[in-house]
Amino acid sequence: MNANALSRISAKAVALIQNENTNLLLFLAFTIRIIWVLYFPVHPVSDYLWYYERALSISGGMGYSVNNIPTAYWPIGYPAFLGAIFYLFNNSILAAQLANVLLDVASIFLIYKIALLLTSSKKIAGLSLLFFSLYLNHIAYCSLLSSEVLFLFLLLLAVYIFISNHNSVKSFVLFGLTIAAAVLVKPIIVFLPLVFLALKFNKKIQYILITYSIVIIALIPITVRNYNIYKEVFFVSLNSPVNLFIGNNPYSNGTYRYDENVTGLIGNPTDEFTESKRAGEYAKKYILENPGKSLSLIPKKIYYQYVNDVDGLSSCFVGIPDEYTLQKTILIFLRWVSQLIYMMVVLLFLYKVYLKIRAHSMLKGIRGVCALVLIYFFLMYLPFFGAPRFHYPMMPFVIIKMFGWLNERRVALQQT
Repeated sequence: MNANALSRISAKAVALIQNENTNLLLFLAFTIRIIWVLYFPVHPVSDYLWYYERALSISGGMGYSVNNIPTAYWPIGYPAFLGAIFYLFNNSILAAQLANVLLDVASIFLIYKIALLLTSSKKIAGLSLLFFSLYLNHIAYCSLLSSEVLFLFLLLLAVYIFISNHNSVKSFVLFGLTIAAAVLVKPIIVFLPLVFLALKFNKKIQYILITYSIVIIALIPITVRNYNIYKEVFFVSLNSPVNLFIGNNPYSNGTYRYDENVTGLIGNPTDEFTESKRAGEYAKKYILENPGKSLSLIPKKIYYQYVNDVDGLSSCFVGIPDEYTLQKTILIFLRWVSQLIYMMVVLLFLYKVYLKIRAHSMLKGIRGVCALVLIYFFLMYLPFFGAPRFHYPMMPFVIIKMFGWLNERRVALQQT
C-alpha cells in the first residue's frame, strides 16, 4: 500500500467519523453482526458446547458443574456471564449471540477511542474503526459461545482506563475492577498491569496496591469455593497446567494435541484435579530435563498461533448443520477473503517492524501501550501451545500500530 492509496482511504475514513458520524460506522458494525448471527445458524460445538452446558448448569441452579459434579477446569468468568444471560433470557443461544454483538461493537468503539488517545489522529482512529467494523473473523466470533469476545472487551476497557486516567484513585479502582473481571475470564492477563509500570513510574506503589488488592479480593470467593471442593489452593482454574503439559511433552508438535498417547503419559486420569496435578508436574519436569526440546518447539508454536486468522469462521462452519449448504459455501469463500486480508496485514506489519529495526528506532517503539500488549501476549503464550484464537486479543493493537506507522510514512513523504 503506497502513501497515495493510504491517503485516499484515510480521507474517506475521516469523512465518515467527522461530524459525529462515528455512530454511522458503529451502526454499520452492529447491523453486519446482527445479520450474521441471524443468517448463520451456528450451534455450539467442541469448546463452545462445553461453555453452553456449564452455563445451563449455572442458570438452572446447579452451579458451575459437569453432570452435577462441581468443576473448576476452565475459568468461571465466561460460564458465569453466559449463565446470567441464560437465566434472564430462558437459555436462549440467540440472546448470548446478541450479547456478543453488543460487546463486540463496544470493543470497536474502545479501539477507536484508544487509537485516538494514543495517536491524537482521527485518521488512524477512523481507519481502525473502519477495519474492525468489517473484520470478518471478529464478526464470526459473535456467533460463538466463546470467552474471546468478553475478554477482548475487558482488555480494551482496561487499556482505555489506563491511558485516559490522571493517576486518580478512582481510575485505579476502575482499572483494578476491570483487570479482576478479565482474570476470571482468562487468567493469563494477571501480570499485564506490572508490564504497564514501564509507562507509569509515578505513583507506581499506589497503582500496584490498588490494582492487585482488587484482584485478590475478587479471587477470594472462587478460591474459597475451589478449596472447599478440592482441598487445595490454586489460581482460578485447573486447565493451565494441562495446557503447559500439552505444549511440553514428547508428543508435542507446537499446536493442540491431547490424544491417548499424550494422556497416557500421566496415567489417563479420570478426574480433572488429578489430571491438572499430574499434567503440571510432568510438564515442569519435562522442561527442566529437556530444555532444548522445549525451546525447539517455540518456532512451531509461533507458526500455529499466527499462521491463519479464520478460526472464528471455521468454527462457525463446523457449527452449522449440513443442510445449510449455501451458508457453508459462503463461509468457505469468506475464509479465503479473511485469510488474504490477514496475510496482507501480517506481511505489512512485519515489513514495518523490519524497517524500524533497520533504522534503529525499534526500542523507542516498544515503549508504547500497543507494543507492550503485543509483547506481553506473545511471550505469555509461548510456554503453552500455538492456536490462532490466542492472537485474537492482539489484533486491535497490531492494527493501531500498523496504521500509525503507515501514517508516519505518509507524513514523512509529504514533508519531503
